[in-house]
Amino acid sequence: MLNGIDYYPKKKKRKKLIIFLLFLFVALAYSVWTYIISQRPSEVHSTLIVISVPESEEETDEVIVESVQNTPAEAESGNSENLDEVIQTYEASSYN
Repeated sequence: MLNGIDYYPKKKKRKKLIIFLLFLFVALAYSVWTYIISQRPSEVHSTLIVISVPESEEETDEVIVESVQNTPAEAESGNSENLDEVIQTYEASSYN
């Protein structure tokens, strides 16, 4: 003991600090939890694609291919002399 002092006060326990930190931790955890819940999509959309066979043959469309007897290229093949004249005339006129 020190000279004449026979009573030493106890250290104050920091109950208020512990309670405040506990409250802060709970508030932080609650806010993080609500943020995560709000970020989730409320409705999950399926990206599944189903390809199925038609139920009957009547529903399918028929494709008809017609062949052409005389094409324009075949018609002009007999006029190769005229084509040469046109090309020469075009070349001559493009140089002027």
